[in-house]
Amino acid sequence: MEDEEEFYNADFWFNNLDKHNHQQEINGYGQDYYVYKLYENLIKKIKNIPDEGYIVVLGSNRCVSFNVLCEHFGYERCIGYDIFNPTNHPQVKLVDCSKLSEKDDLPIALVHNDMGSFPLTPKLKLHAQKWAMRNLIEGGYFLSRNNL
Repeated sequence: MEDEEEFYNADFWFNNLDKHNHQQEINGYGQDYYVYKLYENLIKKIKNIPDEGYIVVLGSNRCVSFNVLCEHFGYERCIGYDIFNPTNHPQVKLVDCSKLSEKDDLPIALVHNDMGSFPLTPKLKLHAQKWAMRNLIEGGYFLSRNNL
């Protein structure tokens, strides 16, 4: 998509019910959201996630699912990245992830790339993915949202 930058704004991702599941918006991406279930039922059960490195979520949204990771791994170890932080979560960095570069590098033990979407923002999604892959430490885990 050539003009994907039109989607690089908080209003689109946080207030546009035409492009997102209305029930997810109402529930704040809560306990019924697939990411929440994935973190609770899979990620928390992985025993060999490296003890060093950060737990990173690219696209932390309203932090309901992100908090599952914070509570499990410790808040100081978790970092969420997003263009908006409606819950004022202390571990979320406000970042335009299309501009992630070497200056943002950090060791990552587990990363979930939930940034944008391949149908709407493939350049953003791939840029975030490449940045995260470059920072993944040996034995680390990479989780992406879908196979589109």
